[in-house]
Amino acid sequence: MTHQGRSHGITIRQLQISLGALWIFDGALQLQPYMFQKGSNGFLGPISQNTMGPPNPITDFISYVVRNLVAHQSLATVGIAIVQIGIGVLLIWPKFIKAGLVLSSVWALGVWVVGEGVGQLIFPQASMLVGAPGAGLIYSILGIVLWPRTAPTPNPPDQEDKFSNWIDSGTWAFIIWAVVWCGTALLELESANWKPNAIPTQLQTVASEQPAWFAHIGTWLSRIAAGHGTEIAFALLLIEFIVGWGVLRPLTRSFSLALGIATSLVLWIVGQGVGGILTGKGTDPNLGPAMVIFALALWIWPVQPTHDGVATSNDVSDNSERILTP
Repeated sequence: MTHQGRSHGITIRQLQISLGALWIFDGALQLQPYMFQKGSNGFLGPISQNTMGPPNPITDFISYVVRNLVAHQSLATVGIAIVQIGIGVLLIWPKFIKAGLVLSSVWALGVWVVGEGVGQLIFPQASMLVGAPGAGLIYSILGIVLWPRTAPTPNPPDQEDKFSNWIDSGTWAFIIWAVVWCGTALLELESANWKPNAIPTQLQTVASEQPAWFAHIGTWLSRIAAGHGTEIAFALLLIEFIVGWGVLRPLTRSFSLALGIATSLVLWIVGQGVGGILTGKGTDPNLGPAMVIFALALWIWPVQPTHDGVATSNDVSDNSERILTP
């Protein structure tokens, strides 16, 4: 059985285009005047901060990259912008979607390691509130999750088909979502996050870098949260665990994904300052938008098989069958 024609719901193709638009936007942000400044300013400044703390192979590698880019900062800035805009164009151009997804995953891993310091996971006070586990990691995962899908074969005759069905069913993608959210929930257990004023201070710090009209939100919330950082950290832990664990059960999947979208957007605004894109210094929108795309990709995963067990030509070519239903 298959639904003929284009649905009015969200499709995988639309999400691929959304990821492409994010990459193009990231590339455009890379061309802001601030990125061409030298020294501690410019795009190398935040990257250099990822080398702080006890020496380890990751910080050593980031230091090596920074040292080699310092003398060619402007060229590197333009080069990064071209690559990211190019990835976005490939994702939007249907003929090159698979190449775009592969490049997106590979490049995003590099951004995650060098640009984000593996999502700040190696530093104290890592939390989804400030963008952990890192937008680059989610971009990389999306390169796999948004791969063109086929419908599962009913009653597969052999083990190979059963494995293919498992891939097409999206079980692995739900597991990745659970690992990301439950793993991030564990980050909230770091002692630095449980200090009464740790989270309020983070909110105020983010707000202080924003335009006045936007800063009022963070300033107001930091005042309300003052002295209650421990309770907020515990609440975040519970919410993140529910979002991650709940997606593994069909009965709670829709609720968990909806809660994940809402949580991602709230933290994106109040904790991540929408990636700093309003300050003229942001290189990407941070975690929120990528996590929303991830959630929607899982929400529309079920693919209805046709009578012969494969998607119709319409399904395979443009993924127009992916209806937004749990």
